[in-house]
Amino acid sequence: MGIAAVGAVTSIAGGIAGDKAAKEAGAMQADIIRKTEAENQRRRELDLQQKLGGITAAVGASNLRMSGSSQRYKSGFESQYRSEMAWDKQKSRIEARMAEKTGQLAGQSAMYSGLGSAIGFAGQAYAAAKPPKVTPSPSGP
Repeated sequence: MGIAAVGAVTSIAGGIAGDKAAKEAGAMQADIIRKTEAENQRRRELDLQQKLGGITAAVGASNLRMSGSSQRYKSGFESQYRSEMAWDKQKSRIEARMAEKTGQLAGQSAMYSGLGSAIGFAGQAYAAAKPPKVTPSPSGP
């Protein structure tokens, strides 16, 4: 009976520890995703500015004014590039949220597993503590 009680307590403690570890892992993964996206956005913004500068320089080198079709091209290029950046940012938000939820679900699974094991151990303890049922033999005394 004592072993079953220890097993039940250990199972619950293990479930709690597993829940905490899984949630922390999910939160850390989400944080990494967010930091990576912030760095990617910084790099893409720098890249965009360089490309826009290149477009302006190419137009100027051609002895053209930045107006009309040149301006439309530059504006369209910037708009498309920023649209891609916005999509990447939205995608990373979704991925970070999924990482957090995955950690939470894994934590719940660990907790339920620990509780299930504890219930099993409690059942074993109950069965061990309960005196065996003696049935009289049909032939009598």
